[in-house]
Amino acid sequence: RAIEQLRKFGSVKEWIDSYWRRENKHHRDDLNTLNVIGMSAFYSPKGEEIELPFDIETGEIIYDVWKRWLEKDPVRLVDSYKDNLSQLKLIFIDVGKRDEYNIQYGSRILHKKLEKYGIKHYYEEFNDGHNGISYRYDISISLIEKSLLE
Repeated sequence: RAIEQLRKFGSVKEWIDSYWRRENKHHRDDLNTLNVIGMSAFYSPKGEEIELPFDIETGEIIYDVWKRWLEKDPVRLVDSYKDNLSQLKLIFIDVGKRDEYNIQYGSRILHKKLEKYGIKHYYEEFNDGHNGISYRYDISISLIEKSLLE
């Protein structure tokens, strides 16, 4: 969806300009596009610009940009930071089984890797998606509170 949205406008800047001019900013395609732009700002910034990991015309992966995303992938970082991670009071992974961004798969891998290294963490999959899950706060906030009081 994000590729088609960006392709329609020709660039990230044009899409963002159009987004801010719109009255309704709650369209699902907008959220997906904002997600890709936000992740690109984190994973592949370039000065004050961002680099997308794909070509907006063809959808082809741009491998040198994608490589930078993989360098910041939490699953891949566990090996390098396992000692630091084992010192944390709380690692909380709470993911929907029907996550719209499919992060349940990466979360499962992360969970298994943390288990492999014996790193204490809380992992739970629940029967929902990524959005509208504030009802899960009772679990997360109580765990955060408990870890802060220890």
